[in-house]
Amino acid sequence: EPSLKITQDEQTEVNLSTSALLPETYIPDVGLRLSLYKRIANAKNAKALRELQVELIDRFGLLPEPTNALFQSAELKLSLSKLGVKKLEANTSNIVMEFNPEPKIDTSKLIQLIQNNPTKYRLEQGTTLKVASPNESLQQRLQQIDSLIETLTS
Repeated sequence: EPSLKITQDEQTEVNLSTSALLPETYIPDVGLRLSLYKRIANAKNAKALRELQVELIDRFGLLPEPTNALFQSAELKLSLSKLGVKKLEANTSNIVMEFNPEPKIDTSKLIQLIQNNPTKYRLEQGTTLKVASPNESLQQRLQQIDSLIETLTS
């Protein structure tokens, strides 16, 4: 009997402080929306997510903003869970990344970031990185998150 236990990796939480959803106006059928949410959540990699996007565009037309955001946060979840990030929250002023006890990042890079720019980067409770990053748009937030990931893993 397959286990329903969710592993640590799958529990990455992402909150980009924007609507990330399939609007009713885009996909009116509630059952279909639910099954699509499930397929997005269960996508194993970025390629699978892109194929789903193409399918949605074929069936329903161009993706509305909230649906783009839904796919972007699903893609982030995939890359962050590989790095051992338990939770990511990004809003107009901060990016907060909470790591598992043994994240797969370069901790020396993390320490360097904090030492070089202590007003921008702070480590809280030993596992949570708080980055002061004023930004207005979701795109800016995503760029900042990407460059942060790049810095911590390169």
